[in-house]
Amino acid sequence: SACARFSKILKRANGLVPEGALTMRFAGPKNNYVPAMQHWAYRTERYRYIHYNNGKEELYDHHNDPNEWTNLASKPEYKALKAQYKEAIFSQLPGKAESARIAQSLQAKHANTWKASYLKKHPEADANRDGVLSWPELNAHQKSK
Repeated sequence: SACARFSKILKRANGLVPEGALTMRFAGPKNNYVPAMQHWAYRTERYRYIHYNNGKEELYDHHNDPNEWTNLASKPEYKALKAQYKEAIFSQLPGKAESARIAQSLQAKHANTWKASYLKKHPEADANRDGVLSWPELNAHQKSK
């Protein structure tokens, strides 16, 4: 299989072979770019585990179901395997506090970029002429229109 060939390449490269590969599907800016709020998949040679940001899960056995037609996630006998793969995903992500800091930083950056763009179009909005548009200045300018 391709995974086995890739494992051999990695063994030659550094002697370490990861059990699985981690992929992320961006869930959009409404999730504040927080890593834990994206959609994640963990793929091993045999299984693909998918964890959606709403808590739903999928698990497929590629030895018996290469087309991923049968979701095994609700079967109790796979509970431990799902927990192991979920840990493999979330152990690599920043914790809640760090995620909140990242989200806050990105939101502030976005807000500052947006205000700077607004100021370029409407320099008169900068009431105190300090070159920086504050939220009160923005609100006052929008109300005056």
